[in-house]
Amino acid sequence: MSKRKIPQTFSKNPRKSTSTVQTRLDSVASALSCTTFEIENITVKFPYEPYDVQRDMMKLMMQAFKSGQNALLESPTGTGKSLSILCASLAWHESLRGGFQSDGKGEEKRVKLPKIYVGSRTHKQLKQMIRELKEKTPYRPKMAILGSRDFLCIEPDVMSSVNKSEECLSRLRRQVKKCEYYRTFKDDVPPIWDIEDLVKIGERKKGCPYFTAREILEEATIIFCPYNYIVDPMIRKTMDIELKGNVLIIDEAHNIEDVARDAASFIVKQENLVAAILALEKIIVKNSSLGSAYADVKSILASFNNFMKSDFQFEKQSIDKKSTIWNGGNMREKLKDYGITPSFIEIGRKALQKIISEISKNDSQGRRFKFDKEEETIEVYENEINNMTITFIESLLISFSNLFNEEYKNDFKEFQFLCLNARVIFNEISECKSIILASGTLLPMNTFAGELGVEFPLRLEGKHVIEKNRVWVGVNPFGKNGGLLHGTFKNTETLEYQDEIGKIILEIVEKVPFGVLCFVTSYSFLDKVLERWKNTGILEEIKKRKYIFKEPKSVDKIGFEKLLNQYEKKLDYLKNGCLFFAVFRGKVSEGMDFRDNNCRAVISIGIPYPSVTDLQVSLKKDYNNKYSKMRNLLNGREWYEIQAFRAINQALGRCIRHKNDWGAILILDDRFRNKSMRDKLSKWVNQNSIVYSSFNDTLSSLNAFIQSNRTQ
Repeated sequence: MSKRKIPQTFSKNPRKSTSTVQTRLDSVASALSCTTFEIENITVKFPYEPYDVQRDMMKLMMQAFKSGQNALLESPTGTGKSLSILCASLAWHESLRGGFQSDGKGEEKRVKLPKIYVGSRTHKQLKQMIRELKEKTPYRPKMAILGSRDFLCIEPDVMSSVNKSEECLSRLRRQVKKCEYYRTFKDDVPPIWDIEDLVKIGERKKGCPYFTAREILEEATIIFCPYNYIVDPMIRKTMDIELKGNVLIIDEAHNIEDVARDAASFIVKQENLVAAILALEKIIVKNSSLGSAYADVKSILASFNNFMKSDFQFEKQSIDKKSTIWNGGNMREKLKDYGITPSFIEIGRKALQKIISEISKNDSQGRRFKFDKEEETIEVYENEINNMTITFIESLLISFSNLFNEEYKNDFKEFQFLCLNARVIFNEISECKSIILASGTLLPMNTFAGELGVEFPLRLEGKHVIEKNRVWVGVNPFGKNGGLLHGTFKNTETLEYQDEIGKIILEIVEKVPFGVLCFVTSYSFLDKVLERWKNTGILEEIKKRKYIFKEPKSVDKIGFEKLLNQYEKKLDYLKNGCLFFAVFRGKVSEGMDFRDNNCRAVISIGIPYPSVTDLQVSLKKDYNNKYSKMRNLLNGREWYEIQAFRAINQALGRCIRHKNDWGAILILDDRFRNKSMRDKLSKWVNQNSIVYSSFNDTLSSLNAFIQSNRTQ
């Protein structure tokens, strides 16, 4: 795709503005105290004497950068992983500056330095990392943040639009009622900034934060973005992300395999297909040479629509759902019957690229076509293909291309174009100079090479910095009545099990001060036990000890932020604190920072195995069983186990967030009496775990731990 032309830069006095901001930031950086040391013959500036695990992390990254190899880095939450990532990567990049290389004619030319892409799961996690860069390190690189219009647009009408991208693009095409913010202000942006900073400057300067961020990207040394921007080929292309020869660091990478498979999967609904065909038919192509290109794209969509309208033999899955499943080979043969072949797909992709290039070029001119009369301009605009339609068509053609790729011919099933092999996506990402995957929960590490199709020769399993007397891990296999807490699906349906869990939680919240997080395996189970405890009176007793919060099954970003703020406010003025019920793999368990009094204990109930009735889960298990030896994959059972334990390990790390923190972890399930099960927990959790022979012993030990840390 041709790159979008950036709007005119706007600044009343750019030199003065840039100089003033830079001088102020340089003085702040120089005022930050730091220690300097050598790692792999590279000078590193760090805000304090690093922990041993931080030195180990930085050494591993330096080795990866210098050798052009990939690395896996597991380091528990609270060990300063983000700071180590920033200082190591920027120190290495700083060491490259001033480098020259010979051009073979006796002359030297400056080497083009690689960029550093840093991806994390959410913008909030990126904001925390940027804050550390700004407030703790002396490094002041040219940086950029990639974000969508949802975060960066400040035009009121666009902000209120359901589809902000489409509304923005439509305004750029118009000659009238165009966007008044369509100018950039990069000279007024400080070296270290976050999205909120950019929005405030944009509001003050009447400029566009979105296009300013895109313009800054060109000169940036380090680029921050949600990692789905990097993994998803469509977003990567739209954002002009160039990975080849550059360094990629993905933090919170424990779910990267799932993210990659999802990026290569695509759901086709017939109504979307028909809408795209109708849009193409209505295109007005006056004074345009794109008529044949539109016809080529329409032809392949029409062929696929005929395929979808065909009669298939569907199997009944449930009362109101039927489906049929094809593997890659069968699916390709079916499509060929309708004329959809690799060569036909390639024609369609080239035609679409021609359309996209033309639209991109004309968008940069602020209008679709050049006409003398305003009416004609509006007529053409209203009938042209929109951005959503292009995205749908391009996604479909990419899915077709993946399906016909011989190397991955069995990796797609049924009509979601369901990808079962993350290699499909990671093949292009592997062109990076070096890839670092980092998280607090990467074990077992040998899965990543097989699932992603990328070798990771450098690996580190970092130790926790927390002292043993500040963390307590208790495996409690028994209820108050001495019965086993066996959290299988069948057993959790019994009232006896539900009542025992409720009584245990009541005892725990009486002992543990401040905040407590309690994780369960599903929202349905959570609703069930809360209703049961309401009927038995246990819930009312718990409420006397703690204010109760419950993680909602579906909530937008703003709603969830409000919920977390309410939780913190209640903790501030309530004597007994709060109890937050949450679900493994939910928002609370992933990347939320419950430091200090926000969480003094985590309660883990059951083991969150993925649902065996989920079609994607069952197909993935079958796929791994079939190709485990051929492609160095775990077998289906092993893969299934890992999904559960990565979710557990993520949740258990919520209560220990820094070296001086303290907290307790209670695992309520008899299956963890087995050493083989405990060995699947994070090493720092397993090493501190004790299996108790009765609930009274568990409670007594927990109480002693709480008292000793409250008095410190």
